[in-house]
Amino acid sequence: MSTFMAAAWLDLVPGADLDRVLRPLRERCETSFAALARTPDGPRLELQAVGAGYEELAPLCAELVTDDGPARRAFLALDHDEFGGEVVALAPGGRAYQFYIYPRDEETGEAYTDEGEPSLTGVPALTAPEPSGDPGAVLAGPAARERLASLYGVPLARVEEAGRRAADSHESLGSIGEPFEPWLDALAIEWSDEEATPLDGG
Repeated sequence: MSTFMAAAWLDLVPGADLDRVLRPLRERCETSFAALARTPDGPRLELQAVGAGYEELAPLCAELVTDDGPARRAFLALDHDEFGGEVVALAPGGRAYQFYIYPRDEETGEAYTDEGEPSLTGVPALTAPEPSGDPGAVLAGPAARERLASLYGVPLARVEEAGRRAADSHESLGSIGEPFEPWLDALAIEWSDEEATPLDGG
């Protein structure tokens, strides 16, 4: 079963115009879903795009998280099916954090880096890329981890733990949502439930 999909959690600024988000979502993503939840940090809009056009959700979020945009930060989980998956955190100005989950050889553990390419590479990085032994650490060095923890107001130790857990994330590729759990847990981000208000995404 194909798992091509994208999910994003946008933390909105006070008085944000939801139509500014939902209208382009409907126009650019063939099958989409949106739900609004209340969190201690304010309103959080969860967006999902499945199948054809799912890849449009990432650039859409980059357009929305700006100094004068409706969202002050966003976390994206992108499932590229057999090509891997990735997580991206956005803040006004660009990418705060990015990690690509490459498929790996079952015996050697070698990453199949030719299977997929990171998204949003044209969006500025808020910290300089740092050397890493993991090819998936697109923007996931110490400075990026500190920025991610600061962006979400969580202890750095939780982000560091997510990185350790993510070493096994490739094993759950093909299971919807599961590869992204280390980061969602670290940032206290949850999938929508019965307390969220479904919106007309498309």
